[in-house]
Amino acid sequence: MCRCSRACGQTPPSSRLVGPGPPCSFLKRAASPRGPVPAAWAWSSASMAARPCWSCKPPASTRSAPSCCATSSALGCDMGWLSHFLQRQTTRRLAGPLAIWGKVPSHSDFINVNTLIQDTQAWAAWVAHQWQTPSPPAAKRKPQDQGWMSLSPEPHSYADLSQIPVAFMLPAPADQGGEQFWRGVLVTSRDRIGRPHPLIVYQRASPRWLRRLPSPNPAAATPDWTHTQPAQESQDLLYWLARVLARWQAHHDTLGTLSRAIASLNQLHAPGLRQLLGDGPSVVAPARLHELVNSLGRDDDIPDAMDSIDSVRHLLSAGQRRAPSPAQSCGFWILDSGGERLRQTTRWSDLWKASA
Repeated sequence: MCRCSRACGQTPPSSRLVGPGPPCSFLKRAASPRGPVPAAWAWSSASMAARPCWSCKPPASTRSAPSCCATSSALGCDMGWLSHFLQRQTTRRLAGPLAIWGKVPSHSDFINVNTLIQDTQAWAAWVAHQWQTPSPPAAKRKPQDQGWMSLSPEPHSYADLSQIPVAFMLPAPADQGGEQFWRGVLVTSRDRIGRPHPLIVYQRASPRWLRRLPSPNPAAATPDWTHTQPAQESQDLLYWLARVLARWQAHHDTLGTLSRAIASLNQLHAPGLRQLLGDGPSVVAPARLHELVNSLGRDDDIPDAMDSIDSVRHLLSAGQRRAPSPAQSCGFWILDSGGERLRQTTRWSDLWKASA
C-alpha cells in the first residue's frame, strides 16, 4: 500500500510489472473490466510502499529533477558511450595509445602503463634474448711505422652511445584486432638498484595507419629508407617521443613528469574520427611540441643525447643503411636533433657496430 493511502484513499493493486509511478486515479483501472493498466503505469506493491503516488506531491525540496535534467543525463551517457566506441575503433583499426614498459631509477619494479599482457610477455622475452646495453665501437689504431711505438694514448673518437634514444618498428604479438606493429622509442635506463634495463614507449599500429604516415615504414609496399625530410616538418611522433625521452633522461626528471608529457604527446597525435574516416595524421603546431619538450627539466643549458649526437655523427652515419624486407617488417634507427636518420638496421645487435 502506498504511504499516502490515508490522504488520497487509493490502494494500488499488486503487479509484477514495474514502471514510472502513475496517479492514483489511474490505478482504479487495474481492477476494471477494461483490463489492466499499461506496463508503463503498473507498479509493484514494494515500489508503491516506498514511493508516494503522484496525486500527493512531495515537498519542493524532495521533488525529482526536471525532465530536461534527465534528458541531459541520458544524453551525457550516450555521448560517453559514443566516445568509448570511437576510441575502441581507432585502437583496433588505426593506432592505440602510447604505452610505457620498462624500468626507471626511481622504482625497483617494472613500469606498466597502457600495456597488454601479451605485450609485456613479448617485451620481456626480447630483452632477455636480444637486448644488450649499447657500447661505443672500438677505436681503430692507425698503423705505425716499423720500429716506432707511440707512447701517448690516442684520443677517443667516440662518445657515450648508451643515452641515445632508438626508434623502432617491430611486428606485435597477434591480437583480436588482426595484424599490428609496435612503433615507438626505447632508451637505456636502470632500476633503483642500478641494473641496466630499457625503458620502452610504444604504441600498437595497424598497417592501414602505417601506410598513411610519412615514409619510411615497414608496412609500406616499397619502404623509402632514404627519406630524410626534417621531422619538424613531418611532425613524426617518434621524433618528438625521442626528444621527450632524451630530455627526461638528461634532467633525471620524475616518472610522473614523463607520464604527463607522454600523455600530452599522445593526445596531440592520437587518431580520431577524421582519421577513422580516412584522413591522414593531424598536423600539430611546432610551438606546442617544443613547449612540451621544454616542460621537462628546469635547466635549459643541460644538453641531452639528441643535442650532443653530432659528436658521434661520423660513427653513426658511416653505417650501411639496410632496409628491412616486407617479410621481416622490422627495423631500428637513430634520429639526430634535426630529425635526420643516421643509421638504420634490421637487428638490434647491428645498430651499434662500426662500419668496416
